[in-house]
Amino acid sequence: MLWTEYRYKEEDYDSLIRSLKGVSKHRYGVLLKDPPKLKGYPTGPRVFRVPEGWVILSPKPYTRYHTLQDLRKPIRLVPFIIFLAGDRLRLQVNRDYVRLQLKRARALSSSAYWYGSRRKRERDYIKAVNNLTRELKAIDRVAFVYPQTKIAYNRKLRWIVHEFMTSVLGLSSRLARWKMAQYLISF
Repeated sequence: MLWTEYRYKEEDYDSLIRSLKGVSKHRYGVLLKDPPKLKGYPTGPRVFRVPEGWVILSPKPYTRYHTLQDLRKPIRLVPFIIFLAGDRLRLQVNRDYVRLQLKRARALSSSAYWYGSRRKRERDYIKAVNNLTRELKAIDRVAFVYPQTKIAYNRKLRWIVHEFMTSVLGLSSRLARWKMAQYLISF
């Protein structure tokens, strides 16, 4: 299971996202945490700076300093997976990152108080949970997400929020469902 404090920002992956939008001749790649040398690469490989390190994509399996893996076996970044499908590199949402967002929603629901000892109001709680979903929707705009992943996320998130609203806030089940239908954003 993935656990990180990283929050998705599109500008962190902007160059990688733009390069994968079109047809790509790159078939091999690697994620390096801290590569020793990135200067002097031949013109074939593309090097992208991402929060996890450096992604190197190349049409050939060998570059000057590194052996690259075939992208039929995917490269896993925190929010994305890069893999080869047919003749093209694809960007897909990492399911572990979706599970991480559910884990964060669960952590938000674990207490009736914020960290500053202020009691959670319904409005602030829904806003915080919706921010998690907005983050996933931003990723969904640039990468593929399986429909089953979206359905499972929405179902689990509704269960977490319903449990919080009925047990901690003391709302009736019917009122909690109505408020979730009105204010909770779906993935």
